[in-house]
Amino acid sequence: MPVRRSTDPKPLQYVWDAIRSANSQKQMADFQRIIKYLQRNDYCTTAQAELYLKQSLEDGLVLNLNKTTVKGAKVGLQVESYKIPNYELPLLLDDGKDWYCIDCHLAGDVIECRVCFRVYHMECANKKQNIYIRNGTVGSKEVSIDLKGINDVIDITNDNDAPVNNNKHNKVDKQSDNETSATNYISLLMREENQTEYDSSLCSICNMCKLEPRSNIDKEELNYLLSFVHTRIKAWLPASITDSMSMEPKPEWMNDVEINWRVKQLFRTPMNMIVIENKIKQKQYEYLVAFKADVLTIQHNVAIYHGIESQEYGASEYMLEDCRHDLVELSNCLDCYKHSNEKINNKWFCLPCRVPHKLVWAKQKGYPYWPAKVLKETEDTCDVRFFGGKYERSILQKIYIKPITMKVNDVQAKKGSAFNKAVGELLLHQKMLSNPNDLSLLTKVDRKKKSLNSSETALPIVKVMQLDTGKKQNVTIDLSKSDDIFEQSAQALEDSFIAQASVTHKRKRSQSPTNKDLLLKQIR
Repeated sequence: MPVRRSTDPKPLQYVWDAIRSANSQKQMADFQRIIKYLQRNDYCTTAQAELYLKQSLEDGLVLNLNKTTVKGAKVGLQVESYKIPNYELPLLLDDGKDWYCIDCHLAGDVIECRVCFRVYHMECANKKQNIYIRNGTVGSKEVSIDLKGINDVIDITNDNDAPVNNNKHNKVDKQSDNETSATNYISLLMREENQTEYDSSLCSICNMCKLEPRSNIDKEELNYLLSFVHTRIKAWLPASITDSMSMEPKPEWMNDVEINWRVKQLFRTPMNMIVIENKIKQKQYEYLVAFKADVLTIQHNVAIYHGIESQEYGASEYMLEDCRHDLVELSNCLDCYKHSNEKINNKWFCLPCRVPHKLVWAKQKGYPYWPAKVLKETEDTCDVRFFGGKYERSILQKIYIKPITMKVNDVQAKKGSAFNKAVGELLLHQKMLSNPNDLSLLTKVDRKKKSLNSSETALPIVKVMQLDTGKKQNVTIDLSKSDDIFEQSAQALEDSFIAQASVTHKRKRSQSPTNKDLLLKQIR
């Protein structure tokens, strides 16, 4: 296993800081000054400080030179001092591979990934393999998502400069090549046969790409959905990952030129949220794992530049946790994720999905049975989201799940205004499921209402059947005079269902005061 670099990234930067600090004070960066600086700022022993300086020299990232002192007690004597290489000098070992392990972000004996630019320690690979096996990822046979060619029930997608690199490398062509190769390795992996075991010849990120269930989502829709994930996670870190989250001022020598040079020495693949945003705008992502790989690359670079004990790395862990959560939600149901983020109106939860969800009565501890959608189902549990209120979500044992066909009295639901509203939304959802063509028309009109308002074209009249006290009435909506067609239509339907629920409730109570309400005869 080759040693691509001996010095860990943080000690290396402390050595650079020591030299710059001495130079800024117009002092010679000799051995003693560097050792004292390292002991004071890195809290290391003398032996450790000497080792860091020795390793930096071996890596060619610090240069040794002899100088003659011109003042002080040692005037005229040859003194060994150190300097940082010129900015224009080419990188050592510039073969397209990283210098630091993708898992622990440190230097040492590393193995090169056979597909991508990353490297890893054998010990780190063994730990990752054990994690995969322990978590049951290896050999899992989950159903992949395939939504190409499926006709949408509703049309809620929009009809609607090169990637910016805050780190500003001098070698633009080289950087572009790195970005291209970083994109191509995902495609190479996806062309290989899907594996079921951890491959020790691949880094942890390439193994992730091979082991996770493959998705086959339309490229344009995928990038549109990833824009929501990006918006959610980008606030965790500064736009440029070299910026510090602390309020301490930067040393005077830490200017843009110095930072850009350090980035070139430390980062094999520059990556930040601006680069990801531009890739989304240009619709470059073809797979969910490609987006996740870029987020992991950001975390890797944060660990290299700031260290794993830093506030910035802690924020990157939260960023990654949010990213994983959103990608799981996106994988579970594209439409649910889209509806919850778009929120095109306050009835977004009633919108049906291309693959309809199972509807149930679900009971959370301390609450009565309530209408809900099943988002994900396992052998023992159901992940449900409730109608009404704030659309709370819960993972419940199946003993607390009843089919929606059961009568209200049989599930002993506690009736009231909140319950009636939830049932109204349930019935609205069922109405939309049974009339996808009308729903598609309404949502298309809603998304294009601005252009329609400025047009002189005559718009159709929509008639919505409203049920109230056993009589059928038509609620007429003139599209040319409405600011929000979908919301008015949906609200009319929901209000009629709620009114029907409350009227039925009152009538049954007056007919049989000792008997409990029989709410919503339509639900059986």
